[in-house]
Amino acid sequence: EAQRGGVDVLDRWRVINIENDRPPYIVRMRRVGSRDVRRVLEDPRSSGSAQAGENVELAILAHRLINAAGPWAAKIAALYRRSLPVTPLQRQVYLLEPPGVDLEPLPFFLDYPQDIYFRHYEMDGRPAVLVSWSDPAEPTRIDFTNHGAQYYETKVKPRLVKRIAAFHDAKLIGSFVGHYELSPDKGAIIGPVPEREGIFNFNGLSAHGVMQSRALGEALARRHRGPVERRR
Repeated sequence: EAQRGGVDVLDRWRVINIENDRPPYIVRMRRVGSRDVRRVLEDPRSSGSAQAGENVELAILAHRLINAAGPWAAKIAALYRRSLPVTPLQRQVYLLEPPGVDLEPLPFFLDYPQDIYFRHYEMDGRPAVLVSWSDPAEPTRIDFTNHGAQYYETKVKPRLVKRIAAFHDAKLIGSFVGHYELSPDKGAIIGPVPEREGIFNFNGLSAHGVMQSRALGEALARRHRGPVERRR
């Protein structure tokens, strides 16, 4: 939909620097190979200026920038010399074979105070159950390490079974890792960046991004229309 509206999507380009303190900004990027994506995403040194020997392959002149980098938002903010209180929190996600419990017609379940969620899911076209939990004791960092079946058995399963006992014998069939993007009050950070004209925050949405992003995006666009939009 974005491309039909005239948007160019640049996949696997790493932003290595943002130059100037006011528009136009120069955004410098380096191409990242498929095998290097995870390393670049996890490497805490990947923010900041280009390292020695790095070749800048692309530079874009931008009058407006939106920092919608999720758990990486603070790293991007550092490139335009601003601090941003958004921290990543690892979220372990597990997929189960449905144990005779059909969640498909039911809503997304978010169980407080256990902070566990589960819902219907599909894996390779087959019905499954997705369940996820974050350990608040985990360090706040980007880390795609999967904690595995033992972690599920000891940390996640007891919380799930406490809510629906029928999941006790559910078979584990898959897993992956994602991240929350946490602000201090777990609310979104939206709007212009102080002393950086033309740069806007759109982050801190955490697990609410899919639900809130369209309304927040429209509100941001209406509130901060520039000369080009007004002429139209």
